[in-house]
Amino acid sequence: VALVAYRTIKDDVPILYPSGSMFVGLILGIAVSRIFKITWDKRARKVISHLDAGGIVILVVYITFEIFRNKIVELFVNGTAVVATSFALLAGIMIGRVLGIRGKIMYEIDQNI
Repeated sequence: VALVAYRTIKDDVPILYPSGSMFVGLILGIAVSRIFKITWDKRARKVISHLDAGGIVILVVYITFEIFRNKIVELFVNGTAVVATSFALLAGIMIGRVLGIRGKIMYEIDQNI
């Protein structure tokens, strides 16, 4: 996020690009957090995660997206705004994944303790 702010200020990028990109990244990150199925193991008294078939498909799509992220961003944004917007998208995805996984863990704990 600090790098996004730095590049936005340094490259004089309109705030709409990185903020919109971060919002889209948050939504994608929360969706991608679906990769892991999280359940509560009563014997071990801890949260267990594993991939299911749907998670594997999402993982393959996510990896493909990450490989071509800059090319995808270049379709919507030009010039110096590409770097800040691309980093904002990546930051949003990472934050969204953390929030999505945290939410699932908290739900499993609340349901089983």
